[in-house]
Amino acid sequence: MSAEHRPDAPATDVEQRVPGTARGDGITAVSHLLAGIGFYGALGWLADRLLHATVFLPIGLVVGTAAAVYLIIKRFGGDE
Repeated sequence: MSAEHRPDAPATDVEQRVPGTARGDGITAVSHLLAGIGFYGALGWLADRLLHATVFLPIGLVVGTAAAVYLIIKRFGGDE
């Protein structure tokens, strides 16, 4: 029986740094990015419509992107 099939085998470096498996982390990061842009962009669009302004949509898109990038770095960043 090899070391990767033994339940008492120590975790690899990647398994210790990143919770869960490495598979799907890219999809999760892209999902966070799209959700942040979509959610805050929609809030900005709604504020533009309600207040008859044109400044809130770009602000919402930038804030959503920044928030998503922060969450991605916080979750998948190397140093803790």
